[in-house]
Amino acid sequence: MKKLLSKNRLIFLGIILILIAVATAVFFGISRFNPDNTETENSIQDVADGNLYNSSALPSTSSYADIENAILIDDILQEHLNIFLSTFSEVSLQSFSDKTSKNELIGFGYLYNRINRYQDTVEKADITINETYCSEKLSYNYIVQAVQKYFGITLSDKDFQSHPFYKDEYIYAESSTSKDSVTFSIAHNIKAIGDGLYQVDFAVYNVSTDEFNPIVHKMSPSDAASKNLEKSGSGCALISAENLNDQETYILKEYSLN
Repeated sequence: MKKLLSKNRLIFLGIILILIAVATAVFFGISRFNPDNTETENSIQDVADGNLYNSSALPSTSSYADIENAILIDDILQEHLNIFLSTFSEVSLQSFSDKTSKNELIGFGYLYNRINRYQDTVEKADITINETYCSEKLSYNYIVQAVQKYFGITLSDKDFQSHPFYKDEYIYAESSTSKDSVTFSIAHNIKAIGDGLYQVDFAVYNVSTDEFNPIVHKMSPSDAASKNLEKSGSGCALISAENLNDQETYILKEYSLN
């Protein structure tokens, strides 16, 4: 009788051990094939391999920024960075590491308005200044607004006094001819460096005016390569941003062209 009870106990314990083994296998099997876990592992490896173009993660919600401070660029961030950087490449902004000169800022403000807001801001003129005939003028207020928006610098009335084409609260210029090409930038890498500052590497491209389409601002480097766009240069920008999801918070701090 005792032998029978011992035998039954062994059988019972065996069944319990089998059930535990099956449950453990099922649990780890689910974890292994969990799509979320797989995506996270792959994304981290993508960062390590330098592939920064396949995730919607941003620094406010992601731990990826901890990996060499790299930030994955999703479609929305790609467009935001491209538009912001193209604002400077289209006016042929020159490199600066501290603060660009007041006259260069004024020149940026004028060209920005002429390229992007011509119908709303540029007025006709008929005047000769410094032996140069000027057929266009722009209120200095529009320049102040543009410089404040993109550089975070507030120009005063005095800052305009030394500009050779400033007169009666206007900046004057010759009439510009239409360009045959459009210059724009595509960001290919961004990393956080602390205190709301980000380093962005980018490439500069030129296309003919006829070929230009605003869709280029949505392009990733791989898109540009697939369309055989030819690079005309590259550079690195230091920007500040309160929130990378909100392009309106971007401010250019430094700008370097290679």
